Amino acid sequence: ADRLSASAGLYYYDSDRSNASLGGIDSTPLGPGDSFVPAFFAVFATPDPANQPVDSNLTTEEVETFAIFGELSYQLTDRFELAGELRYTDEEKNVDRVLNFTFPGAGPDTATFDYITFRAIGSFQATDDQLYYLSIASGARSGGFNANATLERENSFDEETNITYELGAKTEWLDNRLTANIALYYVDWTDLQIASRSEDPNNIFAVTRNTGDATSVGFEVELNALITDNLRAGLGYAWTNPEFDDGAVDLGLTNLCGTDASICPNGTDVSGKQLGRTIENQFNANLEYQGALAGDWEWYARGDLAWLDKQPVRSANVQFLDSYT
Repeated sequence: ADRLSASAGLYYYDSDRSNASLGGIDSTPLGPGDSFVPAFFAVFATPDPANQPVDSNLTTEEVETFAIFGELSYQLTDRFELAGELRYTDEEKNVDRVLNFTFPGAGPDTATFDYITFRAIGSFQATDDQLYYLSIASGARSGGFNANATLERENSFDEETNITYELGAKTEWLDNRLTANIALYYVDWTDLQIASRSEDPNNIFAVTRNTGDATSVGFEVELNALITDNLRAGLGYAWTNPEFDDGAVDLGLTNLCGTDASICPNGTDVSGKQLGRTIENQFNANLEYQGALAGDWEWYARGDLAWLDKQPVRSANVQFLDSYT
């Protein structure tokens, strides 16, 4: 209706899954006095692992999700627009851990997660070639259950939420021969979910737990230029600083940090540490040349270069994947 537009929708999801796993460790070579180390592996001991594996896990899970969402935007002027989006989600999870490492599982559990997420956007079309915007958005990842948990406190985990603030510009210059885009953002995380080792030293499987809060600040820059009618070049750079807030604790480091205090001076406290598997600096460049052949046929040659900074393997920040090009 003139300056006003709206949309709405419904979402429904229904899932029933069962997960069974088998394991086997050949027990025939064991002699008198020999034993499996650690003792946990004795659970999988079988004289014929290929044909007689051991039932180690049996889990059934039901997930039912319902959501309603909508968007409303209003063109205040020919160049200034405001938009708002809202979504309500209701999710119910049921899990039955029938068997856990050949022992009776923790049994059935039910949990319901409901939350509201939103996004607000203000955009200003300064000229036909320059757009500036500001957005505030919230996100949520529902909680759930750890099917492989052997400790009661690791049976479940809570939902994770965040709010993201972004300020950016998308522009074109020199008669559209140069594109320059930039975005700055700030992400405020709450109850971050991380999958890592169980506190049970005999449990070799990962469990998901809430580690604490985190903050990420960063920006991204993109340049693309048409140097000649046939030659195009591009550059990109991204910087981000994702760190755990004060009081964040990663209990998945218990087995690692308990061996040597110098590895984790603060134990499992990861305050101020960089989030695992994140990259602080990234750079990319490309060059492309395009030419004409007979008729409507064309050819092009392109080269791409990318560089990624080192990244910590986990939140302890003592193991890193090297930077690479």
